[in-house]
Amino acid sequence: MGLSFKEVYQKLQERYPDLQVVEVVGDPYVLVKPEKIVEVCAHLKSGAELGFDYCACISGQDDGSKMWVVYHLYSIR
Repeated sequence: MGLSFKEVYQKLQERYPDLQVVEVVGDPYVLVKPEKIVEVCAHLKSGAELGFDYCACISGQDDGSKMWVVYHLYSIR
């Protein structure tokens, strides 16, 4: 059985203490600074027990005052 979101977040928090979690019911997510996105994604893909090996979608969003990118990552192991 895979890790829960809280378990994944705890593992990320150990390595990247400046990450911020947003707990939306049914769809929690983690905010990653742009300069850390490549490093965090590489860790999610190859980190022990994580194995996020599938990127289902990348979306750009603009709310008029700021822009951001949403990565939908999954582990299909």
